[in-house]
Amino acid sequence: MSLKNRYILKELLKYFLIFIVAFSVFLFLTDIFSGILAYFRNHAQFPWRYYFTRLPHKVYVISPLITLLSILFVFGEIEKSREIEIFEIKGLRPLHILNLFFIFGLCSAIFFFLLGNFFPENLRTGGIKYVHLASRNFVFWAERYYPSGMFKNVVIITIQKKHLRLYQMQYAYPENNTFLLKNGEIRNLINPSVSTKKFISYNLNVSFDTKKFMDFILLNVKKSSFFNALTVLKAMEKIGFFPKSKWIDLYEKIAYPLLNFFFVFIMLPLFYNRNVFSRFKIFILAIIISISAYSIYSIGIALGKNDIINWAISPWLFHIILLVTGIIYLLKKEMRYI
Repeated sequence: MSLKNRYILKELLKYFLIFIVAFSVFLFLTDIFSGILAYFRNHAQFPWRYYFTRLPHKVYVISPLITLLSILFVFGEIEKSREIEIFEIKGLRPLHILNLFFIFGLCSAIFFFLLGNFFPENLRTGGIKYVHLASRNFVFWAERYYPSGMFKNVVIITIQKKHLRLYQMQYAYPENNTFLLKNGEIRNLINPSVSTKKFISYNLNVSFDTKKFMDFILLNVKKSSFFNALTVLKAMEKIGFFPKSKWIDLYEKIAYPLLNFFFVFIMLPLFYNRNVFSRFKIFILAIIISISAYSIYSIGIALGKNDIINWAISPWLFHIILLVTGIIYLLKKEMRYI
């Protein structure tokens, strides 16, 4: 690697670390300030540990902005020293410097992907209201789940070729490949003339591992590692459970960090129509661009979760638009060097 390349990458890393530290301190102090106000108003305990544990997630959320600011600041320094013009005089394409920005963006994306897989929180430990899942042959609904492993006010429907049964009970406990049902009744939905059977205790055998079922119920994809969430969702997909919203959340764990790479495409117009910006203008420009990009990205997620566009495309909608637009723009600008 040439000395110039090392210098640019070193500057990118320097600004990257500066912005991570600066935003971390700002976010932490903001939490501390709001915590102090809550402490004096409500006389509650001061949750120091909580502020530390959620700080990585906050930095993760603003990571594309950090990467974009680092690139724009270094680009500003390079433009002030006219290094891109020097490359052109020597017969080298400006794309050489741009490639360094893309390499940096990719490394940043990998870093924040790994950070997103090591958040302190993982599976849910508290109760859950309104559990509802459905596959082709099994429907499960519960008013509430308690951490002790108990579901309250439960409705289960089992669907087979010639049998359609409804189980309605007060409590249900998952055990191995069965559900232990308490205080309920069984109805035959195909033949309503069959009398309802009441029970105090009943073992309902199911065709899947209820431990994996529980992992699935408790899974919070956004607060779990990508690989753990993928394992749980794949296991449940094999037995017919396929919640699109959780798969979208899983894809987001890759798509969101990759914004750090795709944000490099945003600076293409600045790169090929170069102007020297003050650092204040660069900061404001990065904020405006980031807010616009986050908005488009969020719209894509919302469209997927509401079945307006394909769920598998929704986390990548902004990436696709940016990639196609960026490549077309880049090819047009680079044609003059051929």
